[in-house]
Amino acid sequence: ALQDALRITGDDPGLAMVRVVSLANIADYHLQKREFRTALAYATRAERVARELGDDNARSVALANMGIAMARLGDVPGGIARLDAAIALARKLDAKTYEVAMYEELVAIHE
Repeated sequence: ALQDALRITGDDPGLAMVRVVSLANIADYHLQKREFRTALAYATRAERVARELGDDNARSVALANMGIAMARLGDVPGGIARLDAAIALARKLDAKTYEVAMYEELVAIHE
């Protein structure tokens, strides 16, 4: 269904929010499946769309997904840097639930 949403939204600027949510959810799905390269590709796309939209909430989620994937692929410093950026955005937005979840991921990477 999320792939269908991506296909339907295409590059339509009016549907960019649907696209970014779909991309972030697909990235999360692939993280859960431990398909980290695929997750990183979708998270990177989600971050770009979120940045273009000026949506820091979506961008923080995308950065977190990027960080998790990067760390699991062996780029631990790069992954931590992305998670730190995601946490900073979540804190700026006072998104406590996201911030806590991101800290949990950061702890898991350090472990």
